Amino acid sequence: MRMIALAQALQDRGAAVVFVVLSCPEALIARLGAEGFRVEQLTDCQSGSTDDAQRTVAIATALNARWIILDGYAFGSDFQLVCTDSCARVLCVDDCHYSDRWHAAALLNQNLHALSERHTYSLIAPDAGLWLGPRFALMRREFWRAPRLTVDRDGHARRVLVSMGGADGPNATALILEALALLRDQQPRVSVLVGISNSHRVQLEALCGQYGSRFEIIDGVTDMASLLEQVDAVITAGGSTCWEVLWARKPAAVLVIADNQQPIADSLQEQGLMFSLGRIGDATALELAGRLEEWLWNMQVPKNACPVDGKGARRVAAALDGRYSVTIATASEGWLMPHLASLKAALEAANCLVHVVSSIDQMKGGDFLLLLSYWAIVPQEVLEKYLHSLIVHESDLPEGRGWSPATWAILAGNNRIPLCLLEAAERVDSGDIYLRSEIHLEGHELVQEWRGILAAKVVEMCLQFIATFPAIASAPDKQPLAGTYLPRRHPADSQLDACKTLVQQFNLLRTVDNASYPAFFDHLGHRYLLRIEKATP
Repeated sequence: MRMIALAQALQDRGAAVVFVVLSCPEALIARLGAEGFRVEQLTDCQSGSTDDAQRTVAIATALNARWIILDGYAFGSDFQLVCTDSCARVLCVDDCHYSDRWHAAALLNQNLHALSERHTYSLIAPDAGLWLGPRFALMRREFWRAPRLTVDRDGHARRVLVSMGGADGPNATALILEALALLRDQQPRVSVLVGISNSHRVQLEALCGQYGSRFEIIDGVTDMASLLEQVDAVITAGGSTCWEVLWARKPAAVLVIADNQQPIADSLQEQGLMFSLGRIGDATALELAGRLEEWLWNMQVPKNACPVDGKGARRVAAALDGRYSVTIATASEGWLMPHLASLKAALEAANCLVHVVSSIDQMKGGDFLLLLSYWAIVPQEVLEKYLHSLIVHESDLPEGRGWSPATWAILAGNNRIPLCLLEAAERVDSGDIYLRSEIHLEGHELVQEWRGILAAKVVEMCLQFIATFPAIASAPDKQPLAGTYLPRRHPADSQLDACKTLVQQFNLLRTVDNASYPAFFDHLGHRYLLRIEKATP
């Protein structure tokens, strides 16, 4: 299912996607066909063998494929080496360190705990770009839409969804149903989602019939996002469904049904994102009923920031494509406008499609929105059209949020001006920080000079983000809610004190714009304007 998500994102970028499978349920092959994907099914071949690898490469070569994406535990280092000898680049998807060495251009692990394993991966995948963490959770199209619905469920679980994955080999669903049937105080309606490869359907239907009308089987779900919005809580295995539940911001309990799910469940529990039910086989139905009763009584929506925004598949697809769509938004008469030609030229040289706009109605969507000296507040629904909407702010965030931070710094006599490249957010300057940098002035620069130095650093930071994408997006610095805010400056703030010397007020003179807000002073009932410029040597 996560490969369907990635294939959908690639398809939306104009790519043709081919699935190469060895053994695959007919229902899943039918779904792939309905999605518009071609399926090549190998026969008389052992999974992960040299023959398997060579036949896979032959298909890729015949298709002139740019990438071979490997998602499965049979694709060890020997298999990878065969693939790297082809004309295509290799992306490996991992979730449990199944290979002792990685031979790939990129390595993807979408799990929360993967972020703490970056050093280990760098040793065993030295040549791979590391795309780690739930920012790369591969979620299907239904999770890309915005905004997510938020419904106040008042803390009561009137409807609980049980979803144990596509196959559920150990039939954990039956165990969960037995435990839910034993609840005494809580009697929620239970919807059981049966996966496409689940072989226990007959037994599950019998259990639901035995336990009464509040238990129901549902299947054929093609819009999981809408289903999640209809329920109050979720009980799931420690697989990819966890990221879908987090996206929906639903209280969830997680049961480990496979070895590779243990670190997922542990990290979710540690960060207060989900309630762990432990491991299948470690508790009876009666013991699980006690844990579920405890969870249902104390159920809360996770208060921590959600690590999943639903854009993971689109991020990966953009990185595989490598041809980014970039919108640069700036005020038509803003100070940055004359400096953006170099940014546009550098992006176009890097094979990006660039649009420079000055109004919200021109922001049609794409990969990156760069809000550079853009003064209007952009609605959240517009920001959601992009993978990342970025601003550069000239302060040491979270201190100095708000207006004209560089001007305030110069007025305070500071020649060091810090900068942050961050995600645009509904709360001003409170988004995730990707890059920090700074410029140093000598103290003599007038507004056009220090703005030129500042503009060069802004351009540099934007180019650095795009050049290091997607890895840079994996683990940004989260800002605390608290911070300091700077007030907006007005033309009246350019007033000089006629009783003070020019030297005493030189920093104020360094910040005035001769055209837009010139320096002035009042004397004998008249207002006098001063123009300042540096003499040519």
